[in-house]
Amino acid sequence: MFERTFKKSFHAARIARATPPPAAATSRIVVYSNHPSWWDGVVYVLLAKHLFPEHRVYTPVDAEMLDQYGFLGKIGSFGVAQNTLRGAADFIATSKAVLALPDGLLIVAAQGRFADPRERPLACGPGIAHLPDHVAGVTFVPLAIEYPLWLEKQPEMLLQFGEAVDGDMLGALPVSERLARLEAALERTMDRLGAASIARDANAFDLWLEGTMGVNPFYDAWRRLRAMVQGRRFHAEHGADK
Repeated sequence: MFERTFKKSFHAARIARATPPPAAATSRIVVYSNHPSWWDGVVYVLLAKHLFPEHRVYTPVDAEMLDQYGFLGKIGSFGVAQNTLRGAADFIATSKAVLALPDGLLIVAAQGRFADPRERPLACGPGIAHLPDHVAGVTFVPLAIEYPLWLEKQPEMLLQFGEAVDGDMLGALPVSERLARLEAALERTMDRLGAASIARDANAFDLWLEGTMGVNPFYDAWRRLRAMVQGRRFHAEHGADK
């Protein structure tokens, strides 16, 4: 379902070349991202299927949303009551159980609410900063996400991973400083992705997944015929039709 939804709705998914994703063999990973859109959940499912197939991927969602969309629980989501002590305790307990698995991986929408990717200062929920107190050997990996419109009818899905942050190093710091360091790492990653997004430079990215190409079935048929008459190879992308 999510694969079809992606292909219908996006031109392509691209991962910035500057910093590669964490190695598949790495254990106790927490990928924490900004939260620009509803589409982030689709990103997480695609990451689990295509980038981390060796892991069991889990992600916290608002408990009310999980009640409303029960299928989310079948794809690794677990409910957390936002802005409550009970929710904070549930997040820590479930995250601890996930990271205790030999193949467990946690993906967290760290802002806890939808926010424009240009919004500054960046404010993440404090929950992830408490994880080093409960789980040793955690690697925190920032992930920036954007969905810009470039040259095609459908938007791009752009991802950029940042430099990993050592959880044991964070554990020696006060919680407030841990959170500040995690926010700074994510903000740097978002700034780099933002610059690449504005530049519209596809060469700065590896093509990860292909979505929908073309403008309109009738218009594309005319473009195909014109390319054939001119002895050119037809490319469905709007930007390739010169």
